[in-house]
Amino acid sequence: MLGFNRAEARQMGLLYGNQGLLIERWAEDLKQPGTQAILIALFSILLAAGCFYFARLLDIDDEPV
Repeated sequence: MLGFNRAEARQMGLLYGNQGLLIERWAEDLKQPGTQAILIALFSILLAAGCFYFARLLDIDDEPV
């Protein structure tokens, strides 16, 4: 089956170009549990940072002058 992967990659390259090959590799990487865990952690950190940022802005507006 080693030659099958090469033929499949060549066909993807002919049909979709380099962008198709890149997207296919990214899709394969996203199926890996380690990659999924890293993405979940990064999005969680970004979401938490955004929540803290907006909470701080609301707290600044509530202070008396």
